[in-house]
Amino acid sequence: MSIPKSPGRGFFFDVEGAKEDIHEMQRLLQHIPKGAQKALTRAVNRTLTATRAEAVRQARGRYVVKAGTVRDALRVHKATYTRPDGYLSAHGRLQSLMRFKVTPNSPKSTQGKRLQSRSRVRLMVTKGKPAILRRAFVARMSTGVGLFQWGNKKTVKDYRTKTEGMTVKKLYSLSIPQMLQHKQVSEKITATAAERMKKELNRQVAYLLEGGK
Repeated sequence: MSIPKSPGRGFFFDVEGAKEDIHEMQRLLQHIPKGAQKALTRAVNRTLTATRAEAVRQARGRYVVKAGTVRDALRVHKATYTRPDGYLSAHGRLQSLMRFKVTPNSPKSTQGKRLQSRSRVRLMVTKGKPAILRRAFVARMSTGVGLFQWGNKKTVKDYRTKTEGMTVKKLYSLSIPQMLQHKQVSEKITATAAERMKKELNRQVAYLLEGGK
């Protein structure tokens, strides 16, 4: 069973290494009507559910992101008896840096201070890798509270202040698909999915051979 990766917004995890197990399953269940279809479909769907949970764990293991944020970006496309190619996809845009660990995490008063000299912002997107942003500040704009940074290039279109010669842009970080495409994260998810697929196939074959429906 092979599921392609998509170059678009979605990211599809390929469950590899189960071809030999599938052939063996088909041999063992050839005397049971639709036995192979049942076993494969159930194994794929159970694997996908487990893989979604694993994707959440791996993303949170590397990035400062909430479990619900990752989970909401994942979609399970279940297999059926007629089409046993289920897959897990991830969708989502770039995220505001305010979704991560930011200090300060709310707008501060700037009365009596020059805007350009606001205090630096500390943030962490990848666990264990804190960073400091200069000329950055947290503010409430028409789009809500966000992390912004001063610049002097007039090509910035995110938001333009009334301060002559100065522009400010809203800062964003990785999307959920980009997090899951990180090599270490995706490799762990794929390896876990392949192992789970083997176990689920064996479990479903045993169930049907023992008289299960």
